[in-house]
Amino acid sequence: MNRLREFREKAKLTQQELANRAGISRATIIDIENNSKSDIKVSTLIALADALNSDPGTIFFSSKVKHAWLIN
Repeated sequence: MNRLREFREKAKLTQQELANRAGISRATIIDIENNSKSDIKVSTLIALADALNSDPGTIFFSSKVKHAWLIN
């Protein structure tokens, strides 16, 4: 499970506003927030994290995977 919705709401952004900032579609945001999209490009994860002033590991991965993400 990812924390995209939590981070988006904390930033007080609508799905459309986040989509615009990240340069992706609102439909992609909806799919990711609902965990109905499993083949997410790394570039999309990075764009979303950048738009939320965070890092992909914090938003999208468990602490074990996050540690590996930050090392690489």
